[in-house]
This record gives sequence, structure tokens and C-alpha cells, in this order.
Amino acid sequence: APWQFTDGTIRSIAMVYFGTSSMAPAMATPPGIIPPSPYFTLRDFVVERMPALRARVARFELWQVLALLLTVPSAILAARFLARTLSRLIERATRSMVPHPRWFAIALTVMIAVVLLLVIPGLLGIPQRARAYSAPLAGAVLNISIAAVAWHAVTIVCLLLMRAARRSRSTVDDLAVNLLLGSLRAAIIVGCWIAIAYGFSIPASNVLAGIGIGGLGVAFASRETIAHFFGAGVLVADRPFRAGDWIQSSLASGVVESVGIRSTRVRTADESVVVVPNASLASATILNLGKQRPR
Repeated sequence: APWQFTDGTIRSIAMVYFGTSSMAPAMATPPGIIPPSPYFTLRDFVVERMPALRARVARFELWQVLALLLTVPSAILAARFLARTLSRLIERATRSMVPHPRWFAIALTVMIAVVLLLVIPGLLGIPQRARAYSAPLAGAVLNISIAAVAWHAVTIVCLLLMRAARRSRSTVDDLAVNLLLGSLRAAIIVGCWIAIAYGFSIPASNVLAGIGIGGLGVAFASRETIAHFFGAGVLVADRPFRAGDWIQSSLASGVVESVGIRSTRVRTADESVVVVPNASLASATILNLGKQRPR
């Protein structure tokens, strides 16, 4: 008859193994049919060298508790060291163009620490029942830290693209880079939310439906902001001006300093700055004096 596994069987399966671990192995078992396990290899090493560490502490053995107390701080220290090293390498690669915020170093440390700690449950034989609660939380922390690191990395890449565009005569300008930056940041937020939901076993269809409903509500609540975003897209497609051009319109007259996702900053002749919404600027008549032919 097939075995009937119950909750009691699952709870006592560790005791069954520990009770039969001293017995001789089955001689009829073909070699290699049971794959090697790092946990059992480590436990056999502990049993041979330090058998006193087999003492039980709740659902764990004493050597497991000591290993947890040793590996967790070690992983955090190693993650801190690696995070500092990576931050210095990024600063050298970008020539300190972008100062790293404090939350970037924290997120990078947490990301590396969680990645290092992911191997500990399988190595030390943490019960699956305990992993059912810790794995989703660890996954959520890992996804949030990855999103934070990706957020700063995208900012650095876009600033490098903006600097390269200013040095060359390419068609890429500040407005296109800012529009790309906003789109990538939105993708990071959505991807992080879907990954966290997957870790908690929430179907992706429900998450996408919630994002759609929430996006519809946000669209009604922030119609002007969305209009400015699409206005930035119109300016990218039409390119009536670039940063550094002198423009005149009913909204502002001066030199274009920067073009963002929501607004454009224009410095007037009296050295003041006018912030013009992109939606209004995209529908206005613009006289670009920066494109005058020499006469």
C-alpha cells in the first residue's frame, strides 16, 4: 500500500533519520543512486570529529546553531567589504561624476548579503517548514535591494549617455535621455513588484490586473502629470529645440538649460529661470533662434 504521510510524519522525519543514521547502509543500494548532499557530508564530518555537537537544540542540532551564529555575521561582513569595493570601482569608472547616495551602499550590501545567505539553508539543513516563512521575506528584501541598485545604475548610465551626447553631434539629447530614464525607472518599479508577488505565490495575472486598476486610478488622479510626460514624448519626436538653444514663445524666452520628464527650464535674459510644463510647451508656437542660419 502507498505510504500515507501526515503532519506528524513530516514533523518527526528528522528524528527518524537521526535514529537510523548509525545503522549500516543498505548493501543492495546501487552506488550513485543517492546524489551527494553538502548537508549530510558536513554532518558526517561533524559526527566523526566532534560528536558532542550532535546535541539537540529544539529542532536543530548544536552544530547547526553554532554554524548559523558564525556564517550570518561573516556573510554580512563579507557583503560590506564587497559593497565598498564595488562602490569604489564604480566611482573610478565614472570619475566620481555621480556621488553615491547612502541608500545605494546599504542596498548593495543587503543584496550581496542575501545572495551569500541563500546557500546556508541547503548547506546547514534548515527545515523546509522554516524556509516557507523565511524564503518569501528574504526574496522581498533581495528584490527591493536589487531594484534600488538598478535605480542608481540606470541613473549613472543615463548621465554618461547625456555627457557623451553633449560631446558629439548625435541625435541623442537631454530630453531623450530623461525620457529613457523615466521609462526605465517605471519598469524597475513594476518588475520589483511582480518579483515580490511571485515570491509570496501571488499569480502574475492578479498582480498585472492590480497594476492596471491602480494605473487607471493614478491616470485619473494625475492627468496633468501624464500629459506632461506625453508632452515630453512629443518634444523628443519633433525636436523643436535642444539644450543650449535660445527660444521664444508665449510661455518663456531664453536659453534652454535642461529638459526633464515633466518640465523644461529656460534661463531668461535677466538670469531668472522659468519652469515651463512640457504639455504646454509642446502645444505652443516656438521660435528657435539657436537654429538661425548665418547671414
